[in-house]
Amino acid sequence: MGRARIDEIFGPIKSGKSKLLEALVATSDRPCVVIDYLADLSDDPLVVGPAHTHVRLGARGGRDGFRAAIEAGAEQCYTVGGQVLVVDELDLAVYKGESLSHELPGFYEYISTARHRDCGLIMATRRPHAIPPDIRDIATGLYIYRQEADTALHYFGDLGIDAEVLTALPRFAYLHRVQGTTHLHPTLWARCPE
Repeated sequence: MGRARIDEIFGPIKSGKSKLLEALVATSDRPCVVIDYLADLSDDPLVVGPAHTHVRLGARGGRDGFRAAIEAGAEQCYTVGGQVLVVDELDLAVYKGESLSHELPGFYEYISTARHRDCGLIMATRRPHAIPPDIRDIATGLYIYRQEADTALHYFGDLGIDAEVLTALPRFAYLHRVQGTTHLHPTLWARCPE
């Protein structure tokens, strides 16, 4: 296994971020625990994914169920070690203006200590400004799709990424920033599923 990574994907609806998230999970050299707000699961909250090493936790019960699934996934990954916690649509679990360390303490602790247990994290969000900067700042990789909202442009402006670059990105292309180095990736997906 390679060094544990923390990757964050930022992009609006139909930008290609979910496809990138799926690709990162499919190519992971570690077992993944996937938390998906939009997952359509059976009555059993633990469902084995396409690869036998991946587990999907459902998010029944709206936002509260999603939060509970995130906390359970963080606890499982931290307890077992060597796994990757994957959270899609993280912004749906964060209320505007609340403290992540107060509202999702297990997840926040996981983020803070995951690499010490050789655990990784991949998270995706539509609203970058909903993710506290201290979480963004510990990422080993940021994937940033086209951004047009002023709040998002300001959020990434704090990283020194020019708003003109973000608004000019072609559809399905993204910037990949790895520990301070930024690269443009051309269109990876010929078409975003409708």
